[in-house]
Order: sequence, then structure tokens, then C-alpha cells
Amino acid sequence: MDNRITEQKLYCPLVFKYDSRDGESVYEVDPVSYARYTKAINNAIRESLSDEDEIEYGLNAYTGSAHLAEKVYSIFPSVEKRDGELYGAFTVRSHGELDQTELADLTSELIGHAADGWGESFEQCPIELGGDKVYISFWNNGDDYFIKPESEAFPEQNLNQTMGGM
Repeated sequence: MDNRITEQKLYCPLVFKYDSRDGESVYEVDPVSYARYTKAINNAIRESLSDEDEIEYGLNAYTGSAHLAEKVYSIFPSVEKRDGELYGAFTVRSHGELDQTELADLTSELIGHAADGWGESFEQCPIELGGDKVYISFWNNGDDYFIKPESEAFPEQNLNQTMGGM
């Protein structure tokens, strides 16, 4: 096995829901409305990873694949502002680069973590942002949902970076 640690990020859309002050209604809101709270959101995400294995390995503590558990060192969720939008990000540290099959298996694992595992638990705990109670989900069942590597999620940025070097 390759012992050098490599890092890559996988991105997904986020769903933000705002709990009305009267506590009777929950409304979906554009995540960009809370972009200025990225640091507070990431602090809440870190706090949601509480046991010893989660703190060291992130979501990789729950990987169901023996091969991925061996190849992937850690997976930490966060949010990032990209092109004025907020996205979910999974920072994956692994022993060497992931091949296409490993990346597909990892993506499948992450969808499970986002929908039913860590992500479901996280979205059920509101975060106080600017006086609002906000629920954040790293998953949705829409046709536009994805978990993709940076180069696929933001191909125009890679093109601009490539052209900028010419």
C-alpha cells in the first residue's frame, strides 16, 4: 500500500431549513443566506464528531468497506463557500490516490453517511445562526443531488486555472 497521504475533497449541495420564531413552521431557505456563518457551521460540525474514533478519523470511523477502511485514513465533513454558494465538503485523506472504483465506493458510502448516518443526526440538531434556528442537511432526494470530486463539481474553475497558466 502507498503510505503517502493524499487529500481530496468531494462536494455536495446543502439544504438549509429555518425554524420560524414561533416554532410552528420550518421553511427551506437558500444556503447562501447563511454563508457569513461558515465558521460557526464548521464548529458545529466538528462538535458533532464526539467520540474518540470520530475525532481522529471523522466519518471513516463508520466505513462499512474493509478495503476503504484500510485505504482511507479520514473523512471530515465541512461547509465551504464556492462562487458565492455554500456547499458541503468531505475532505478525504487516503494512503495514495483513490482509483475510480474506490472513488465510486467511497461516494456510495458518503451518500449513506449524509442520508442516514452522521448527516441525519446532524440535520436533526438545529444550529443557532444570527438568532435563527437552522437545520442543515448534506443530503436531499432531488435529481440535482450529487457527491463529486472538486474537478467534477466545479469544472469551470479547473478550466479557468488551466487557461490562466497559459
